[in-house]
Amino acid sequence: EPNSVSWNALIAGFVQSRDLKMAFWLFDSMEMKAAAKMDDGTFAPLLTLLDDPMFYDLSKQIHAKVLKLGLEQEITICNAMVSSYADCGSVSDAKRVFDGLDGSKDLITWNAMIAGFSKYELKESAFELFI
Repeated sequence: EPNSVSWNALIAGFVQSRDLKMAFWLFDSMEMKAAAKMDDGTFAPLLTLLDDPMFYDLSKQIHAKVLKLGLEQEITICNAMVSSYADCGSVSDAKRVFDGLDGSKDLITWNAMIAGFSKYELKESAFELFI
């Protein structure tokens, strides 16, 4: 019986090859297997694929699943979610995830949020976050 590590390795492999269809097929299959627990190694790679406005709804669905599983404070997932939302064009959702972290922001979190603001020329917001 495959465990979380083997599922996550397969998902990560398809993410690296940018095979969205197969990565999410594996994600759905993993979800149906009670023995395989989803974690940051499951969600963070998937979120890196969702880097275009056409994937906004899918990003919201992944976010809902993260909340349902109580993983909203996992820094690796949150970093990927901030980047994904910003890449999808929703800086407000990215900021909501950023603000929801309970003091556990790391350098990647800060950089992802500043990059999100900068991408959409929200220079004042980026600067305010920086200082």
